Amino acid sequence: MKFKTLFTFAAVLATATLASADTEIRITGSTAFRPAVHAGLLNSFFSTLTKYGHSNGAGLSSLAAKSVWQGTVTGMSGTVTVRCTWSGSTGGIAAVAAGTNVSFLNTPAGAGENPSLTASTNLPAHIAMSDVAQESTVTLSPTLTDEPAGVIPFIPVVNDTSATGATTLARYGFDNVTAQFMRALLATGSQPKSMLTGVTADSSKTIYSIGRNKSSGTRVAILAELKYGIFEPLNHWLVAATGDAVTSLQVWPVSPATGGDTLASNGGYTGGDLVALAMANKTDVTFNKLNSTGGAQSPATDVNAHLISILGLGDALNVVTNGGALLKYEGQSYTGTADDDLVRNGQYTMWSYQHLMYVSLDDSTQEQTLAKNQLLTAIEANISGSGIAAGTMNVYRTGEGGAVGP
Repeated sequence: MKFKTLFTFAAVLATATLASADTEIRITGSTAFRPAVHAGLLNSFFSTLTKYGHSNGAGLSSLAAKSVWQGTVTGMSGTVTVRCTWSGSTGGIAAVAAGTNVSFLNTPAGAGENPSLTASTNLPAHIAMSDVAQESTVTLSPTLTDEPAGVIPFIPVVNDTSATGATTLARYGFDNVTAQFMRALLATGSQPKSMLTGVTADSSKTIYSIGRNKSSGTRVAILAELKYGIFEPLNHWLVAATGDAVTSLQVWPVSPATGGDTLASNGGYTGGDLVALAMANKTDVTFNKLNSTGGAQSPATDVNAHLISILGLGDALNVVTNGGALLKYEGQSYTGTADDDLVRNGQYTMWSYQHLMYVSLDDSTQEQTLAKNQLLTAIEANISGSGIAAGTMNVYRTGEGGAVGP
């Protein structure tokens, strides 16, 4: 992992539709870090936020897949526009490195908040936010400039259940996962519940794995932490539900509409928010088990099962909102901001650095560079609840899954 500071930029990124005094920054990448970016844009980046819009239909959600922001920024001339489309960390790095187009929302006409936007234009992204360093992806060239934007913890989560209890242990019969269990779960897609509870009667009950596709930095960071192998194939399930009850689990298909892979089971959800929504459904009802082509597995049904995943902080807390629960990792809990010192001091190790990456920025006036610097400041001021400021860490690691120490 390398963090470099770029003081001058040779490339000129011109936006034909903007006046020369205006500035536009287009961001893609990490779905896990979007709450911090959105909070920074909403609360601190703009001196006057004239208008903003997003793809969420019920008011601004920190987890909206697309957003657009426009206003004025202290120290910058003209209008500043920021467009965000969250595609996953490794997908974002690939797009920025290659200069390929990403679908960004058009600027809304109305002032204030504009929800449920759909009109978009394909444009190249300037910046990728990533949960992992470029060296942990398949996109190794060109080398991107990499600046620290924070630290993001990841948390094991379990889906909603009809069971009640004052604690997670009382509701589920377990409240902890280990790296060894997670490696076994990802390698096979399912494990008996007795592996977590130690109760023989639970050997007939099943834990299933759901998670992200290969465009996800969260996936890479987690596989590195678990010592699974960041490029090793794994086994995920696709959830179908009616109401709040799972109707089927399917071995992830080769070519679903999104998130597929050429290898059956190796795909996954395109965003942590989609995993969180899947975790809102209950598996203590009878549901069908399907193979990757949609046929019945043997046995064809299951009941009294659980879904387990590992998500970034914002998405994990959304699982709790949707009725699920946070789990401990290797016996250590992390539940949010109150536990940040556990990460800062090395007790909780399921985390990675958040990176801000780009090939080059700038128009001749250096306005994009100034906007980028202002954005980093705004993110740090609003990172609580989504991550941890990198400058407050007392321990460090050399890369994803690396040893944690002073």
